[in-house]
Amino acid sequence: VTSPMSGIVRFAGDFKHYGHMIIIEHDNGYHSLIAGLGDINVYVDQPVNVGEPIAKLKKAVNGKKPSLYYELRFKGKAVDPARKFSGLG
Repeated sequence: VTSPMSGIVRFAGDFKHYGHMIIIEHDNGYHSLIAGLGDINVYVDQPVNVGEPIAKLKKAVNGKKPSLYYELRFKGKAVDPARKFSGLG
């Protein structure tokens, strides 16, 4: 799993029912929440660049394929990722 945009890691660890999760703070009030992770390879306050490896996807369990959860937030509210990533939608 790679960082979708450059920023600063603000959380890296277990969070409620999400399991292993990373929160990255980006410029201009945006945050990425990334969950469904196995091994996390970053730490809190670490700067990351777009495309930089940050974690491994959780392994399959009992034949159930892992799934990645991604949420883009702007000033605390969930927004459509196409708002920030050109070419989506």
